[in-house]
Amino acid sequence: MTEPRFSTSPLFEGVDPHSDLPLFLQVVDAFETALRTGRIRPAQKLPTEVELGAQFGVSRKTLRRATGHLEKLGLIQRTQGVGTIVTEEARVDEMSARRSLQVERASTRRTPETRLLCQQRVSVDVELSRRTGFHVGTELLHLRRLRLVDGKPQAILENLVPTRLVPEFGERELNGGFLELLRRQGIRSELIRRDVDAMMPSADQAAALGIDVATPFLCERISNLDAEGEIFNLSTNYLHPVNCRMTTLAHPERDVAPAQPRSTEVTRGPVPGE
Repeated sequence: MTEPRFSTSPLFEGVDPHSDLPLFLQVVDAFETALRTGRIRPAQKLPTEVELGAQFGVSRKTLRRATGHLEKLGLIQRTQGVGTIVTEEARVDEMSARRSLQVERASTRRTPETRLLCQQRVSVDVELSRRTGFHVGTELLHLRRLRLVDGKPQAILENLVPTRLVPEFGERELNGGFLELLRRQGIRSELIRRDVDAMMPSADQAAALGIDVATPFLCERISNLDAEGEIFNLSTNYLHPVNCRMTTLAHPERDVAPAQPRSTEVTRGPVPGE
């Protein structure tokens, strides 16, 4: 008998757009992890395609690529007019899941690389607390990395996270998504705030990205908050103006009046780590 669809809270978290892992493989990985940990079960009916796309934050094309792969693995069954159901025989272990991802990732024929530029401990003072939201006195691990694909710089990635939550990482560990490292330790976002500003690079940033100091780029700041509303990670990403591409998918709620246009003043303030 088919399980009722779980709808009181999201089954999955959004993908990491800055991860080396392609978006559709992040969806596959999240599904296999949910199945392995019991968050979803055999014979359970999954949310609709629109709902899954909203939870993962991916396009319909990406989601269909992921579900098509899961169907080939025999983990789900898609039936028109019925929906998507986890198969009765669906089982996955850590080794088979890792092997599946490695094979599919190799098929994308892209070579990701992450270079560790800086790893240091800092103590939050009044000024840093004002700019970041961390409490004064908190000891943070400050990471700065350069993300490349096929040898081309994509972005400079910076993170500030309390040292009590994470150990210091080696370059090999940081070759994937930083948030994935946190998720493996059971640290999950309850609320995410994202701000994007246009700005001019510093000399060091321009050199790392291989651009002219007179070339503007986008700076993305992401604050991850836990269930108590406390910030546990601040990401500041400096995106290459040509090589880096981001896609954002939004599902506006129905019967909600559109937001009124408003003027916005953009200012460039100090950025942690500069």
